[in-house]
Amino acid sequence: MSDVSAILVRHGAYEQPDGVPSAWLPHGLVASGFEEARAAARAIVAHCAELEIEVDARIDCSTLLRAYQTATAMKGEFERLLGRDFRVVEWHDLAERGVGAVANLTTTEIEALLEMDPRYEAPPAGWKASGDYRLPFQGAESLREAGFRVARFLRASLGELARHSSGRVVRVFVGHGAAFRWASVVTGVLDEARLPILSMHHCGWVHVAPDHPAWNMRGGAWKHRPTGEPVTD
Repeated sequence: MSDVSAILVRHGAYEQPDGVPSAWLPHGLVASGFEEARAAARAIVAHCAELEIEVDARIDCSTLLRAYQTATAMKGEFERLLGRDFRVVEWHDLAERGVGAVANLTTTEIEALLEMDPRYEAPPAGWKASGDYRLPFQGAESLREAGFRVARFLRASLGELARHSSGRVVRVFVGHGAAFRWASVVTGVLDEARLPILSMHHCGWVHVAPDHPAWNMRGGAWKHRPTGEPVTD
């Protein structure tokens, strides 16, 4: 009988312009981001060896460049350490929360557009972190909606893995901090009340597994926003 689980990895440090929501930014990793990815791969290999879990050969990642580059850097390190081939597969469903037609604008520019357009009200204070606020622009989604999107994909991907594997296997998913945290709320790994104080370091990772009625956390760590310290439960 198979025992499948997921390791969720946030992308490495990248070239984010000042004041712009990360969302679907097309920018790539900075040099330190590649080393963060390789370090994460080494930590994941050690973690899985300790738990006697096989790392699946397929790495699922977001189509955004920063996630793809993180996944390919991890792929190389997995191959070096484990002595077998890995492959990276990109998926739109693992992308960060989308802001639609205002993608790649600054927060100030987005708020100015809302103020200028007579059809829209001013966004609530702290709208970027609000789980249920969706910008009223074509293609935008809320953080909760992004969480449901990512959670659906994780369930489907692990379901496919379970049908084609036996034993204890983990699949690595490379994506984005906010989308992964909200997906963790949807699957029951995280209590929504904790979201304001939790984040993920660049190339931080958590090991989660399907369970009933809620998924559980098997390893890795979140980031405690006020202190930057790891949170392991």
